[in-house]
Amino acid sequence: MIQTTAEKMDWKVWGAAFERIENFLRAYRIGNRLLLSRLSHELLARTMRRHKLEPDADPLQVAVREAHSYMLEWIDKIIGPTDEPEAVRFARGRAAILLAGVPESRPEAFLDPSDVPPDLAERIRSTYLAAGPDLEFSNMAPRPIDLGPVSSVADETWRTFARWPVLRIAVLWALVGALLGLSFYLTRV
Repeated sequence: MIQTTAEKMDWKVWGAAFERIENFLRAYRIGNRLLLSRLSHELLARTMRRHKLEPDADPLQVAVREAHSYMLEWIDKIIGPTDEPEAVRFARGRAAILLAGVPESRPEAFLDPSDVPPDLAERIRSTYLAAGPDLEFSNMAPRPIDLGPVSSVADETWRTFARWPVLRIAVLWALVGALLGLSFYLTRV
């Protein structure tokens, strides 16, 4: 049977979706190649089912959304219900998973849809980051910077030089001559 160009294109797109899912899972430092392959295939199957419901959507974007939702479901099962936004929950859950070292220490339980072992769930809950108080807006009025007496002396010097340009040139040439004289003296001694 000869494949059409559209079918070949689908294989390329689904291959790219599989790679995207695999890279998403690799970010969790999964060392077990068999586990990585199993999870990638499960997520790709979910992505294909979701894509049938949304045929106009890009398979790569559907793959990313499914990987995020699969991870969020697993985090929700462990952490329990909270009132924080989904993005914050996902970020804090990812950090907890990585801080607890779940993929390295318990790869068989990572993203397993069955019951999570109690010790693993407790370790993830204990590392689930508790952020500080909520952001509160404040109004700070700018204040002038007080540089002390140095500022007023420097300001007065620049005003003097601005009034007498000949004095400014004479002082500049005196500084250049002093630097040349000092360098001559230091190189000869």
